Amino acid sequence: MLNLRTLSLLSLALAAPSHATFIYGIDDDNVIWEADPAPGEQTFQSAFTTGIDTAVDGFSNAFAFDRNRDQMLFLNRGVPNGTAAGLQENNLWMWNKSNDTISQIATGATIGTAGQATPANAAYYNNAFWFFDEGSFNLNRITLDYTNPLAPTFSARDTFAVTPAPGAPSSNAFGDIAIDANNGVLYAYTSAAAGGAFYSLDLNTISGATVGGYNSISGGSAVGLQISFDELYDKLYGHDYNTGKWYEINKSTGNLTDLGFTTTLANGFGFRDIAGASALTAVPEPGSSMIFTMLAMGGSAIVNRRRRRA
Repeated sequence: MLNLRTLSLLSLALAAPSHATFIYGIDDDNVIWEADPAPGEQTFQSAFTTGIDTAVDGFSNAFAFDRNRDQMLFLNRGVPNGTAAGLQENNLWMWNKSNDTISQIATGATIGTAGQATPANAAYYNNAFWFFDEGSFNLNRITLDYTNPLAPTFSARDTFAVTPAPGAPSSNAFGDIAIDANNGVLYAYTSAAAGGAFYSLDLNTISGATVGGYNSISGGSAVGLQISFDELYDKLYGHDYNTGKWYEINKSTGNLTDLGFTTTLANGFGFRDIAGASALTAVPEPGSSMIFTMLAMGGSAIVNRRRRRA
C-alpha cells in the first residue's frame, strides 16, 4: 500500500483544477477584462484600468496579445469619440501584464495609422502587430524591435495587398482577425454590416507586396464577431459586441456553437475587441506520467521499508 504522504500528493494531483485560459477584452471605458469562455469555466473579471480617458482620447480597438511575453498591444484614437477619422491619432499602446504597466510604443504618425479610421481588427504574430485597413484588403505588418523586451520599439511597416482581390474593398470591414501561430494562417470575421463573412488567408504566401491563399469559408452570418484563439490554437472563440454573447467557431465551416455565456458591461454592451490567450495561474491538471511518478514513489517507499525490515 502507498504511504500517507504519497496518497496526499496523489489526492492533490487528482483534485487540481482543469486547464483553462483567459481571453482578454477592452471595453468602451478603456478597461481591460479577462474572460474564460470555455464550457464549465465561464468567468470574467476586470484585469487592468488603462487610465486612458475615453471622453478625451476616445475608444481603443485593434487588440493583439503577445502570449510569449504577456504583452497586449492596441490602438487608441487619441481624440474624443465622434471626431473625424482624418484627425484620429491611432497611437500604439502596450499593456505589460507581467508588471501591470502601460506605455505608448509609437505614435500613429510613426507607424502610419494617423488620420484614418481606427482599425477594428488586429492580431499578434511573429514579433509583429498585424491589421487590415478598414474597408480595404491591404494587410499591414508592424514589426517591432525587442532589443529591450519590456519596451519594444517600432522597426518597420509593410503592407501586403490580398491578390487577387476577393471582392469590393468595402466588404472587408470588421469584425476581427486572429492568426494561428502553428501554421501562419490568418482567420478573419467581417462585421455584420459587411456581411459577417468568415475567411482565411495564408501568410506563408507573402511575396513582395502581395499575399495570396485567400479561402472563403462562410458567406456570411447575422453577426459580426471579435475573434481569438485559445492558448493551444485548437479552439477559435467569437464574441459579439452588441449582445456580449460568446461562440466557438468551426474553422472549417464557419458554423457557430453558442456557448451559453454572455459578458455585458454597465453600458449593456460587450467588449469592443478581444485577443488572447494567456494561461490561468491555477495548477494544471496532471498527466498520467505525473500520477505514475507518484505511484512509483510510493512503491519505492514500500520496497525500502521492506528492505529495512529484512
